[in-house]
Amino acid sequence: MNNDVQIVAYHEKYKAQVEDLLILLVDDVAQYNELRRVHAGSMYGSKYLEEYVNLFKNEKACIYLATIDVEVVGCIAGKIIEKTGDDLLEYYPMKLGFIDDLYVLEDWRGHGIGAKLLQESESFFKQHHCVFVDLLVAYKNSNAHELYLNQGFKNDGLIMRKKLQ
Repeated sequence: MNNDVQIVAYHEKYKAQVEDLLILLVDDVAQYNELRRVHAGSMYGSKYLEEYVNLFKNEKACIYLATIDVEVVGCIAGKIIEKTGDDLLEYYPMKLGFIDDLYVLEDWRGHGIGAKLLQESESFFKQHHCVFVDLLVAYKNSNAHELYLNQGFKNDGLIMRKKLQ
């Protein structure tokens, strides 16, 4: 099925579809968030995409889309983070790739689209001399966790959170 899927760099003609995907992504993430602190405000998709497009134009970020004909069925957004200045008190100087978001429409999951999007973003980060690529995944999102492990990611920490009354 994924033979028809094309991975393409973001283009303005897909803006509305990508904004909708970003809203679906946050809704999806919210189901794993027991503390109920995640939601997509009415302007989330457009504001988030605007910020990423500005980074994208300056080659500080990548936005790739999985398309079938003219329909966007998945997307990935990642940015370059440079460890400099005060960061060097704790880290070696380096460039890191950071994947903020990866989302594939539910009907298209399990067809290798997420893996293709990850591979394309990894190529971007390698071209920009990043040493690592990091991402966060919801603890209970076992399908995504498995995808990342299968793509060579390693568990390297766990964020713990406590709600204060």
